[in-house]
Amino acid sequence: MILVFLFSGYTLQAQNDNYLRDHPGKLNHKFTTHDMSEVNLKFTKTEEQLVKSKLEAIVRYMQSSDGFSNPKGVEIYAHSELCDQSPLVPWLNSLTSKIYVEFHPWFMENGEPKSRCGECSVYFTIHINKPEYVFYGTSLANGGDLFDTDGALINAEPAKIVEQDGAILYENGIIVISKPGKPVWLPMTVRQYDNLLLERQKKMIKEKPEESFTYQFFMDKLKEEMSSFSETELDKPAYQYGFGGSPNATEGMKPIVKLNKAYFDQSKPRSAVQLIIIEYGGLQNMPEDPYLLTEYSTYQHIKLVEALRVFKYSGLRDLIDKNP
Repeated sequence: MILVFLFSGYTLQAQNDNYLRDHPGKLNHKFTTHDMSEVNLKFTKTEEQLVKSKLEAIVRYMQSSDGFSNPKGVEIYAHSELCDQSPLVPWLNSLTSKIYVEFHPWFMENGEPKSRCGECSVYFTIHINKPEYVFYGTSLANGGDLFDTDGALINAEPAKIVEQDGAILYENGIIVISKPGKPVWLPMTVRQYDNLLLERQKKMIKEKPEESFTYQFFMDKLKEEMSSFSETELDKPAYQYGFGGSPNATEGMKPIVKLNKAYFDQSKPRSAVQLIIIEYGGLQNMPEDPYLLTEYSTYQHIKLVEALRVFKYSGLRDLIDKNP
C-alpha cells in the first residue's frame, strides 16, 4: 500500500515536470448528502445536518492550519459524508462519517493550468466514530475476526511510533485522536483470549464437520499450551504466541487487546464526534520523522507530508472535548 502511495503520480513527474509550484491553492470541501427516500437509512435528515456541521468544523480548522491554509502548488479537495456502520461494531450507537482529503498538483496541460489529476493525487482519510480502524492492517495470528463475550472486537495491539501534539501515530498507518484518559482498547488476559479461541473451534467443528480434524488439532494444541501456564499466568495480559496467548512478552510478540465499548459516552447525541482516526499509508517507524519521503516522492506528496508534520492535532482533540 505504501509503495502504491509513494509512486502515485510518478508518471506525470517522469514524463514532464510541469508542476506550477508557485500557483496559489486552497482547501476545498464538499459534503455528500443522501437521498432520504433511500431504504435502510439509519439516520434522519436532522442527524445528517448535525454531522455535516461537525465535519465542516473539522475542515475549517484544517483550512486555518499551516500547510492546509493557502498551499502553494497544490489544490486540496476534501470530500465528506456519513458512512454505513461497520458489522464489526454492531453495538456502536454513534453516527459514523469520513473526510477523504486529496492533494492534487497544479500543472500545465495544453497551455492551461490544471489541478485535477486522479492518477497522481495523494491522500489520507479522517474517520469519525469508527473504532474498528484502530486495527487497520493488523490481524490475529490464528486468522479471522474474533469478538469478546460483550461483542467487542479483538485484535493485536498496533505498535506505537510517537506522540505528536495530542495524537498518537502507529505503525499500521493510523493516527488516533481520542479523549484524554479514556483508552480506546483494553488488554485481554491469556485465559480470556484462549477460551474464546476454544469456543470458536467448537463452533467451527459443528458448522464444518468435514474439517473437524483440523479444528480439533488446533484445540488440542491450544489446551496443551494453556496447561503449561500457571493459574496466575493465565490471568496475565496476553501476547500472541503459538496457537493462543502467552503471558510472556518477547520480541515481536504483540499484546492482544479488545475495543473498549465504554470509551463511547452513550448519553451523548449520536451525531457527537467522540473519536477521530486518520488513516495514512505513509507512516514509518522512525519517531524522529514518522512521515516517509523518498527520492521518488512527488511534489504533492512532499506538500502533504509538510502539512502533517506541523499539524496541530490538539485542535481536533479539542473538537471532541467540546462536543455537546
